[in-house]
This record gives sequence, structure tokens and C-alpha cells, in this order.
Amino acid sequence: MSGSTLQGNSLQQILNSLIYGIEGADPLLTGAVLLRQMSGNKLELIAAPSLEPATRQTLLEAEKHVGSGICGQALLSGERIVFTDFRHHPCPACRNLGMLPQFAACWAEPMRNRQGEIIGVFALYNRHPVHPDLNQIALLTHSASLARLAIEHCRAKLALSMAHTNWQAAQPITLVTDLDNRILNCSVLFTALSGYRQEALFGKNLSGILSSQMSHVSTQASFTIESKCWAGELWLHKQNQQQPEAVWASIDMIFNKNGVICGKLVRLYPITDWNGDAVTRQRLATEQRWQPAALE
Repeated sequence: MSGSTLQGNSLQQILNSLIYGIEGADPLLTGAVLLRQMSGNKLELIAAPSLEPATRQTLLEAEKHVGSGICGQALLSGERIVFTDFRHHPCPACRNLGMLPQFAACWAEPMRNRQGEIIGVFALYNRHPVHPDLNQIALLTHSASLARLAIEHCRAKLALSMAHTNWQAAQPITLVTDLDNRILNCSVLFTALSGYRQEALFGKNLSGILSSQMSHVSTQASFTIESKCWAGELWLHKQNQQQPEAVWASIDMIFNKNGVICGKLVRLYPITDWNGDAVTRQRLATEQRWQPAALE
């Protein structure tokens, strides 16, 4: 299983392909992958592409949780379990499973993640009540290793995607202007808040979008070179909306590499996201403020 295969397919597709390959080489075998749920001791059947829904349900009844059935025992013990005849299993649900043609014997291999935790089981079921030979055991262990790699890769990819989403959501609503208040750049969050398209904002004077609470006064008057920073409540004039919306704004100067002021960094915080009075909001805004930026 190549890295490109892992990158381009879902976990379900990868595991199904692995199982189909085994079943195609030996029609007596049926493959399945069961994962331990993140919370609790229940098992989840995530791959068994050859089984009909009713058969999958019968399998899950035999493998409800850690400690039950063959796979549940493998999860509990952390050891490979070979059971050669379901008809003689002490569990009634397993005996019921043995009445189906695919399930005479079960060979279950636990899968461990890199931290050594058992995350699931790769199982091969045989139509005959037989013990696996050395080649079949090698097939079982190798398949479990491939399945484990696919599961860990997809989980890591999902975690990275979620972290990126959370990082984006945590970004403040920001704009960068030159010293004449012309917008040079803005975050996607500002376009969502203001209703303007990003390309329509570039070069636009910020004073037409943000104004003082008391009157339609340019923010340029609120920020001077001498003050170096400013924070307070402003009106945000959204596109195609008559009533402005109150926002808390902080404005900092931007320096170039020679220490010369070359622009302004504006951060906005919707008032509805804040609790407390103006003093509290100013303190919170100050705590969240970035350090003055340096531009090349």
C-alpha cells in the first residue's frame, strides 16, 4: 500500500481494498476490521465489504464489546486468538454466527498504535473449521499491520485538519491599511463580517467602513503617530445594511525593518462576543493584541 494510496483515498476505501485483495486470493476467507470506540469499550465494524447488512449485524451481536466474542477477547488480551469452530463456542451469539457459511473459524489479530495502545482487531474468518498455517498467519499479521498504518494515517490527517480548522476559527478579524487608511489586506473573517468581497476592499478607505460611535468620524482621527496604538468602540458599516454594528477595535502601527511606521494593523471584535463593560473589553483586547508587526 503506497503513500499515494493513503493520501488519495478514505479509510473505508483503503481497508475495503485490502480485504478484497485477501478474499480474491483465497475465496474461503472473509475479512473484517473492528475498532475500539474512542469512548467506552464497544466495538465498531468499520470494514467488512463482502458482508450483507444482516450478516454484519449478526457479527456485531457476537462482537459487542471488549471481552466478548473472538475479536473482543483479542482486544482484551492483546494477543492473537485463533478459534477453529464457532459451533462449539460458549457464547450463544458466537454459535449463531457459526451457523452462517462464512463463519466456521476466526483468526483475530489485535492492532496497536505507536503508543502501544490496542485500537482494534483485524479478523479473518474461514468457511472451514481449520487452524491457520504459517503462510496464513503471516498474511494475518501483515494485513493487520497495513490496516493499522492506514487507520493511524487517516486519524492523524483528520486531527491535522481539525487543528487547522480550529486555528482558522481562532484568528482575529484583521485588516492592514497604509498610513492613509487604504486597505491593503484583510482576513476572510472580515469579509464574512462586513459583507464585502475581498477584492472590493483592496484600496478602499477604511473610514467609509469604520466610524466613531459618536459620529461618522474617520478612524484616522482616532489613531495618530504619537499615540502608536488605540482601542475603543466603533461602528462597522456593513455592505447593503443601513444600520451599523458596534465592534470593539484595536489599532496598532506597523513598522518596516528600519523602524519606520508604514501602516496600521486593525483588529475587530464583535461586541456580542464580549461580556462586561468597556474597561473589561479594552483589557481583553489588549491581552489578545499581537506584538507590533515588522514588514519588509
